[in-house]
Amino acid sequence: MKLRMLAAASLAAALIVAPTAGADPTQHFSDSFPITCGGHTYLLVSKVGASQIVSIDGVPSNSVSILFGITVVDNATGAVLFESQKPSIDHQQYTTCVDHSVPGITATALTLLTPRG
Repeated sequence: MKLRMLAAASLAAALIVAPTAGADPTQHFSDSFPITCGGHTYLLVSKVGASQIVSIDGVPSNSVSILFGITVVDNATGAVLFESQKPSIDHQQYTTCVDHSVPGITATALTLLTPRG
């Protein structure tokens, strides 16, 4: 159980990143995480709000994701381990993306994705 909580904490830490004092000022949010949306794997920058989609199915991308929220849940207990939500407008249609890369943990993201191209 401790290992699972450590893995969940690591995933949650990867999902929100604060720039450090020695960070590159042109790369404010450089950490990213993979998540599956509609059968495609997106590598998103770990920042709630608008940010670059690093790659789509492994292919570099110039597309943008507007990440409105992330929820990380322990599958065994149903406990919410991490949650970050941005206020949104009710009429927006989100893409719900899910990641199961950490065993026993489900990460769900609500995002608007720019068209592929």
